[in-house]
Amino acid sequence: MPLFIAILLTYNSTRAITLSVLSDAFFQVAAFVYASLALYYVATLRVSAEAIGNYMKAHPVHEVGLSALLGALPGCGGAIIVVTQYTRGVTSFGAVVAVLTSTMGDAAFLLLAQAPLDALTVMAVSVTVGAMTGLVVNKFHNYQAPEADGALQQSQNCDKPKTVSHKAISLSKVFWMIASLPSLAIALGLAFQLPVHSYLAISESTLTLIGAALCISSLGLWSLCGSGSGYASITKEDLIPPPPKWQEKAALDTQFVLAWVVLAFLMFELSVVWFGLDIAGLLQSMGPGLVGLAIIIGFLPGSEGSPRI
Repeated sequence: MPLFIAILLTYNSTRAITLSVLSDAFFQVAAFVYASLALYYVATLRVSAEAIGNYMKAHPVHEVGLSALLGALPGCGGAIIVVTQYTRGVTSFGAVVAVLTSTMGDAAFLLLAQAPLDALTVMAVSVTVGAMTGLVVNKFHNYQAPEADGALQQSQNCDKPKTVSHKAISLSKVFWMIASLPSLAIALGLAFQLPVHSYLAISESTLTLIGAALCISSLGLWSLCGSGSGYASITKEDLIPPPPKWQEKAALDTQFVLAWVVLAFLMFELSVVWFGLDIAGLLQSMGPGLVGLAIIIGFLPGSEGSPRI
């Protein structure tokens, strides 16, 4: 991906779009994802995954309700938290359905800034529908967590991470510890439609370059953090002992999400340019069919479809 981005930046026809996409992906998504995951990992430092899993299994209604509330939080961090725990065998499939039904992703910030009452109404409806749907799904879905012994056996067969991975992981931790708070402040200002560049006494294009540079740096670190031997390595979830520090885990998870978001953003924006699509005119001419299109776009992986619509 870094090579693909470098190629796009060399051409005048795609340079401006690529810089804008990189900046948007970093400030609109990555900054919020890191903040959400960091809070979650810090909150669970003294609570074992086994204890969380036992509580959720003993209180399925609480589990689904909490998942729906996490999904309603602005940003996509809540959804990522629940889905991550599902892949580790902690939460149920109904919890995943609840959080993904109730989530608004980063579109929540835009709606809160432009129409706060509408945003609160949508959140209330989303939480209610998400919780009810999750409970119904758990009634019929025979969920079983992965066998711990099998995962342990696989982990023993994995190769040790390369030295470059250790260094990249350490650099990722330092990078996000330094960039997280300033990036979150800028991201909140942009989410609420504030003239952040004026507050920083810089031009809007300079702010875009800063965001793009931070994004490229994070993607570069992401590309060096795994062995590249398979999907688990690409997602930086190799079956090896997890990073011992929450800062490292939050950084690795955020960088993977950022990579996926950048890819999706680029696919959307470049399709508009290369194929001459008039998205605004198309939406205005669809009438009631726009609702069906919105549903289809909602199925796209990631939360970038909602802010675009």
